[in-house]
Amino acid sequence: MTLWDQPGVPHKGWRCVGCTDLGERAGHCQMCGTEIRYAHHMVHSDHRPLDVGCVCAEKMEEDKLAASAREKPLRSMAQRRSAWRRRNWKRSKGGNLYTNYRGWNIVVFSRQGKWFCRISARSEWDDRRLISSPYGSEYEAQQAAFNGLEKLRRRGKGFH
Repeated sequence: MTLWDQPGVPHKGWRCVGCTDLGERAGHCQMCGTEIRYAHHMVHSDHRPLDVGCVCAEKMEEDKLAASAREKPLRSMAQRRSAWRRRNWKRSKGGNLYTNYRGWNIVVFSRQGKWFCRISARSEWDDRRLISSPYGSEYEAQQAAFNGLEKLRRRGKGFH
């Protein structure tokens, strides 16, 4: 039996307070039980909060476009992250991993057993640099570089 079938559970009048990418179909809609990847966090004055999938969120808030619009940037981010993992990194003469991405030079390097990433603009007029905190592995530093680029992208900083 789903919450849709239970008396006393409101079907309308819900409001979404956020949406989370679970990374894979790792959750279940608390309204219908379907496996979900994107959890829409729904609240209602007459019920406890629920995490639900897109279809149930649309029905609960009576807006067919809002739930898919919330998922769109999360899906886009997931696609960029997936492409980043498949990216062809090169190795410098000094043994560091590097890649160039939309006007940025990204280097992953090791110092005293810790891993770091450096993001710097490739244009001569721009010397912006971001150097990360230490990480335990080369892979973690690569992911930190992705996160740093995402922050720059959200700020609209120098993407060509």
